[in-house]
Amino acid sequence: MIVDAHAHIAPLEMRPAKFAEEMAEPQFRWPRRPLPPSLTAPLKVENFLRDYEAAGVDRVLIFASAPRTPRAYGRGGSREILRVGVTNEFVSETAGRNPDRLIPVASVSPHLGDAAVTELERCVRDLGMKALKLYPTYEHYAPDDRELMWPIYAKALELDIPVIIHQSWTTIVNAPMKFQRPAQVDDVARDFRDLTIVMAHFGVPWVDEAACMVGKHDRVYVDLSWWSMLETPEEIMRQLHRAPRFGCGYDRMLWGTDHPMILPAQSLRTFREELPRAAKRIGVPALTDEELALILGENARAVFDL
Repeated sequence: MIVDAHAHIAPLEMRPAKFAEEMAEPQFRWPRRPLPPSLTAPLKVENFLRDYEAAGVDRVLIFASAPRTPRAYGRGGSREILRVGVTNEFVSETAGRNPDRLIPVASVSPHLGDAAVTELERCVRDLGMKALKLYPTYEHYAPDDRELMWPIYAKALELDIPVIIHQSWTTIVNAPMKFQRPAQVDDVARDFRDLTIVMAHFGVPWVDEAACMVGKHDRVYVDLSWWSMLETPEEIMRQLHRAPRFGCGYDRMLWGTDHPMILPAQSLRTFREELPRAAKRIGVPALTDEELALILGENARAVFDL
């Protein structure tokens, strides 16, 4: 089974082009390259599904994002005040129309207090959503804020769902870096030892720190979305070989694209074709078929009970 453990799908009114442009522009700034059309194109669910079917991907986790405080997005003098957020209803309904391929993931804002806990229960019990995605840096809170976050983690544990946390750098300007370090998951995992936590994007650029969190805690995982499109194949292989020294084995890594930042076929080519060639160039063993199968889907099958 091939599973994309990290994908976004949203109409432009929920994830405006100006937001996507601000996020992606630094990665394409040098050498100067055009932004991928998929970032700002109007949503067509049939195209999204066709991309995954063509790539041979069996299941895709699609994420809601709790609507955020309106902020200015855009670079230079071209800025707009926008409210960015993908509703739980939209994600649930989209997955409900395509249940054989799409898996809905809820999102709540802890700034709503008790209402966030109530919403999470509704999402799981009434909307059939299978996990929770949190966005600390985008919504300006610390994931280890006990007063704000512990009720949400407790509810997720009660509901027996994994929690996915964006715990890495982002290029959005108004997203404080002080909320991005993987070590901020440490107290969460210590107090909620039976809660499954997935740190998105391998904690980039703090990859070693993320690997240490995985090695330390039995139920902490990382997904490889975005990180694996930022790094060169050679650097990916070096870090994949380095991570197990910290206890972060290939059984704790989940493949993801961060669609629409990268399309599934392109990302799979990296793992299946470019990484073996890079391993040979730098003189390290390539991933075995078993290790690759774990990363590309078998781990996600277990984590999300597919």
